[in-house]
Amino acid sequence: MNDLIAALELAEEGSRELDALIAVTTKSGLPKPMGEAPAYLKLPSIADGCAVGTYCLVQRSGMSLRTAAHYTTSLDAALTLVEKEFDWDICFRGEGNRKSYFANVGVYKSGEPRPTPALALCIASLKAKAAMKENG
Repeated sequence: MNDLIAALELAEEGSRELDALIAVTTKSGLPKPMGEAPAYLKLPSIADGCAVGTYCLVQRSGMSLRTAAHYTTSLDAALTLVEKEFDWDICFRGEGNRKSYFANVGVYKSGEPRPTPALALCIASLKAKAAMKENG
């Protein structure tokens, strides 16, 4: 999760590659385990020739291609990353032609100014998820 947060913090804009990475890291749409062979998610390899922004759901019955939500470019999709027990907010600051955004999810902050509200919210949400996982 920390590598994903670092990649998002370096991003100048949202991307489908980051969206797919978020989906796999957060296990978006992963079904509940059934039997001895649990399902898992993975990013397709370049050799697979899959579209950007996709990821694979691998189950005992086979593999299926999924399309990631537009987490890094859509505020609606980014909001699905916010845990229900957390309050959230987004702040905007504009200086000339430069716009920047900050987000808070509970006590977790997006940190430095971000170029889009969706990126700011993704970062703060994933920091909250990482802390929840770390603290049990």
